[in-house]
Amino acid sequence: MKTIIGGAASALTIGFALYVMASPDSCTRVDRGAAPVRIAMDGVRWAGHNWLSTDARLEMLKYSIHADAGTQRFLSQQFYGRADVCKAE
Repeated sequence: MKTIIGGAASALTIGFALYVMASPDSCTRVDRGAAPVRIAMDGVRWAGHNWLSTDARLEMLKYSIHADAGTQRFLSQQFYGRADVCKAE
């Protein structure tokens, strides 16, 4: 069972890396690379939407946006050497 789970995790990781690197545009690669953070934050917000107040949900949304932007800045700095590769105009 451990071998199957490890193999599936490896295949998923390799598939995700290929998906990220398949784009010729660096901004798209950075955006795709931050997708796991977006998905995780969406899951947390979805799981808590029945128990949180409107203000708490808005705070979580704001935190999600900052976490996504921070992840994109980190990936941009890590792989392209500068944090402003993909500035919104």
